[in-house]
Amino acid sequence: MNETPETLHHYTTASGLQGIFAPKPINGFPRVPTERSLTLWASDARYLNDSQELSFAANTLADAMLDCVARDDANHKDRITNLAERIRVGNFTDPNPGIDQTAHTAYITSFCSRADLLSQWRGYGANGYSIEFPVDVLKSFLVPAMRAGNESIGYLGASQLFPVHYKLDESIIEAAAEAIVHPASYSGAAVEKAVECLAQFKHDAFEEEQEWRLIYSAGHQYTACDFRPSPTGMLIPYMQLRYTPFNLYEPERDTAYPGKLVESVWVGPSPEQELRVESVTRMLNQLTFGDIHVTHSPTPYRG
Repeated sequence: MNETPETLHHYTTASGLQGIFAPKPINGFPRVPTERSLTLWASDARYLNDSQELSFAANTLADAMLDCVARDDANHKDRITNLAERIRVGNFTDPNPGIDQTAHTAYITSFCSRADLLSQWRGYGANGYSIEFPVDVLKSFLVPAMRAGNESIGYLGASQLFPVHYKLDESIIEAAAEAIVHPASYSGAAVEKAVECLAQFKHDAFEEEQEWRLIYSAGHQYTACDFRPSPTGMLIPYMQLRYTPFNLYEPERDTAYPGKLVESVWVGPSPEQELRVESVTRMLNQLTFGDIHVTHSPTPYRG
């Protein structure tokens, strides 16, 4: 079992860095101050750079579901058998005929335990930055409630942080299977649990990344998302995760998070690193984040 570190690092571009720290209101909570707010993007797992996202562990999870389903309830066994076979082929639609069927997926924000990892700088080149978040802050990011962007509903709930596993850990898969096949889960919750489990596993070719993930499983019809273009022209579905140190319902109270919201920002290997450090420091100071340490990578990579 992976020991949870105190901080994790999120690699991003210059525009991503700006977007994370830009002050924005929290939808549904107009009294909450915009300063010291943070925004992260969580992308649909199926559009990430691993072509086996949500499929790498699918057969193993389906087998585990069939192994632990109760044999004395023929109807429930048939439902689970059907669900397991659909999971094998990546069909994550809600199996409950009593509600509108909708496809489910996992929205993911990625982190790394290392601030200065060459493979990550290669991905972001001269525009790369690494932002160090306390894990306690990451666990407090708000996920969209129902339809994101609807100010009458807004954001609720806390994010769930998981380590990525680069081998098929049977204990994790079996625990997920038991929760999925439980009769109380036979609805969209069963599919959400399945997708959440599958999003925790990747091919061992990615092991160097030592990735951690904020994972939010949701149905397409239940939670609206935004779209951004990829460099290849693909439209990537994503949703915004939000953080505020203020109490959502009584922001006037002294409820601000007492610690640092972000520990550090690293400027990646690039020309004129000192100027980049200066400009990032000035931006953070103006946005009330003057307590963040800004430094640069010593890695001799030209991009």
